[in-house]
Amino acid sequence: MVVESISSYLSDPDKTEAKWRPIVANFEKTLVSVNTLLADVKQEKGDFVLEPAYVKLQEMLNGRVTLLTRLKAMDAPTTAEEVALLKEINARYMTLVASTRKALAELNAYLKDQKK
Repeated sequence: MVVESISSYLSDPDKTEAKWRPIVANFEKTLVSVNTLLADVKQEKGDFVLEPAYVKLQEMLNGRVTLLTRLKAMDAPTTAEEVALLKEINARYMTLVASTRKALAELNAYLKDQKK
């Protein structure tokens, strides 16, 4: 959701504050979800906290919070330098999303294995 909104903003030749504000609102919604998930992960008390996937998941979620917070605080990127920075942030965010999905898959596999 965040990646799509950033990508659509980047592809729009008319980059304005009015077009940026709805994207920031999207960041805020996503940030709430990621913070909720991060809080749930931090409350984990089982053996999973000893697994490398647990640490990795926490790192990925913290990274997403950091990037989303940074994006949320930005004014509309309009200059070539700001747009280049946004492209870099977008690429980092896509990497974090992929890593988070991988860590969640490892968590799910761990949980499934624990039920056996």
